[in-house]
Amino acid sequence: MPDSQEEAPQARTRVTITPAKEKHFSKEYSAGKSTKQIARESGRSRAAVSTAIKRTGVSMRSSRASTKQEIQEMVALRTSGMSLVKIADRLGYSEKTIWTQLRNAGAS
Repeated sequence: MPDSQEEAPQARTRVTITPAKEKHFSKEYSAGKSTKQIARESGRSRAAVSTAIKRTGVSMRSSRASTKQEIQEMVALRTSGMSLVKIADRLGYSEKTIWTQLRNAGAS
């Protein structure tokens, strides 16, 4: 017979980001990587990465428009069979942006 007692949820532990890691994130971001790319590579959330970068005094980039060349590359990569996730990682955009640009270009 199953035990009638429910297990209590485990408490989450807060993992701090060291100043050295913050500096590393900032360097990667300044070199052109997106917060999403850094988050995936480091196993951190996008919010944690953004906060760490801001703490080092680096200004966050505003949204940027896709260039015609980038859109052509998105279409070519998608046509070759690459997934939206891989295209997004490669070009530094979100999957939603890639999908929207492909749809607008008639290549979704």
